[in-house]
Amino acid sequence: PDKLSSRPLAPFPQEEADDVERRELLQHLAALGISISPAAHALEAIQASVGRTFEESEHRISHWEEIALEYGYIYLAAPPEQFITDVAADLVSLRLITRHIPEDAAVYREWCRIGSTLSGLMAKALSNLGHSREARHWWQTAQTASDRSGDLDTRLWVRGERLIHGLYEQRPPQLLVRQADEAINLACGYVCRGLMQTHAGRAQALVLAGRGGEAEAELTLAAQVFDRLPPSVTNDVDSVYGQGEDRLRYTETWVYAHSGKTAKADAAAQRAMQLYPSSDYRSPAQINLLQAVARTSAGDVTEGIRHAQATYEVLHAAHRTTMVTNLTRRVLHPIPPGQYAHPTVMAYRELVSLPGSPSGKAIQS
Repeated sequence: PDKLSSRPLAPFPQEEADDVERRELLQHLAALGISISPAAHALEAIQASVGRTFEESEHRISHWEEIALEYGYIYLAAPPEQFITDVAADLVSLRLITRHIPEDAAVYREWCRIGSTLSGLMAKALSNLGHSREARHWWQTAQTASDRSGDLDTRLWVRGERLIHGLYEQRPPQLLVRQADEAINLACGYVCRGLMQTHAGRAQALVLAGRGGEAEAELTLAAQVFDRLPPSVTNDVDSVYGQGEDRLRYTETWVYAHSGKTAKADAAAQRAMQLYPSSDYRSPAQINLLQAVARTSAGDVTEGIRHAQATYEVLHAAHRTTMVTNLTRRVLHPIPPGQYAHPTVMAYRELVSLPGSPSGKAIQS
């Protein structure tokens, strides 16, 4: 018999490339501390192959939409480190499923929409851990994928989320205002959660830029969009995809706090606190810290520091994300340098691990 017939068939070049990519992706997951056994990986590969045989594309897409939807609820309660590892593993699975789908296929845009959402969630979690450089690249991936999806809701959601996180990543407020303007122009009057979020982010950026009057006017625009959103969006306070009244009141608290309008900030804060679900640990802490910012902005340093310290001390370390720790520093920003040596101020800065000035590096989770 022909000796060549007993030799294993050489893989096609594409199969070799697939194997290389698969190994590289699994190695990257291992570097994140995500262990996938050969047996588990083999089962996943078999399931993907069988799924292609028996499942229609819309059913597979529906499955992944549910995965993305579930992450929207998990995000508010899970520590960012755990969240990142789970999303990373699913992004790898998504890549292995979709890598051979041609870009001109009708289903390609649907997969782009899902990939954009998962990438946006990854960017959010990285941003929460203070990894703004890595988050910037994931934001770009999410935005590019959303643009390829052609879905305006997704495109505006990604831009709105990127804008909000930019506030805590200390992006220049002038840049954030420009990004907000671009997103609003993209919406062209289309009302959705992302548009309300963009108006809210624009208001927050404006007050940081010292344009308090414009910021309050922007609050009115955000409220007008909120009033036109469907109940399915405004009633969902348990998910990161919702755009409930709590988001609007948070924005009001931010704008009034940075303007030193304590009474208005407290009124908005009290309403926001009534709306948060019990599973959300971080948002109430952020609201309390904004109330502290309102007091130091109004000149009441002692009360502002006391309020911030009481909030920060009881918050579990896993939830001391960039959003939280950024606000701990903002409490100090309005304080005149001459008061830095005050024992209360010094003790607070030691508590939140800040160096000699409130412009020091961010606290790491």
